[in-house]
Amino acid sequence: KRAGHGAVLSHETAAELHGLTDRPGRNIHITVPHSRRPAQQGPIRGVVVHRSDASRPQPLPEWLLPRTRVEDTVLDLVATAGTFDDAYAWVSRAVAERLVTVGMLRAALDARKRMRWRGWLTDALTDAEDGAQFPLERRYLRDVERAHGLPEAERQARSTIGGRTHYKDNLYEKYGICIEIDGLAYHR
Repeated sequence: KRAGHGAVLSHETAAELHGLTDRPGRNIHITVPHSRRPAQQGPIRGVVVHRSDASRPQPLPEWLLPRTRVEDTVLDLVATAGTFDDAYAWVSRAVAERLVTVGMLRAALDARKRMRWRGWLTDALTDAEDGAQFPLERRYLRDVERAHGLPEAERQARSTIGGRTHYKDNLYEKYGICIEIDGLAYHR
């Protein structure tokens, strides 16, 4: 059935629909305005109800289920993440997959009065914009490159080797050095 009266699919459920994750959630997540109380008579089995006036629905054809916009979905997932790394993984995945831009995330963040980890998230968005696509890459950027005053690397530097496209995590072309963060498992 269609959710009505301002109810939209959100959090992990919206993430599935947006292609942010391919792992089906155990529950259906919906967000309703604060004025609504869909579980007033008791819990709804299999449904997690979030209440917020900040989440906005994504404009969609009326035959598709209403859901939060990608940028709001990412911020909802950041707010409920257990760790900074988990939170950054949502940001970096959305940006790396080109489902959202850092500018869109910043605008959505600015539109929210309250946001868990706002200061950290503001810094993390700068790191994502600089090309740090995964939590480990962010740590390298912040804790090694910036902390030690190293020159700025070209991140996700594209190259073609043997007719195949490869991306280098951190390329210091002037010095002939490439630093791969995730090792030989991903970079042969």
